[in-house]
Amino acid sequence: MPLRLTLEGKDYWFQIENERLITKGTVEIPIVFEGASLTLLRNGKGWLIEGNGTGLSSDLVHAIGRAIESRFRL
Repeated sequence: MPLRLTLEGKDYWFQIENERLITKGTVEIPIVFEGASLTLLRNGKGWLIEGNGTGLSSDLVHAIGRAIESRFRL
């Protein structure tokens, strides 16, 4: 399912690749962002990209995490 968010006046689209159910206990969510497969990780306070070699800003990563939290009521 594609999800969309707007950050700083720019639209971003991403898709969740997870085949497993996403629950409050989920800490790892595979996504496709701009054609690249990434793994979103939840730490105690927010979200990170595994390896973070993507060059995504931390604000964008947190916004993606919040969009998923909102969609799945985490």
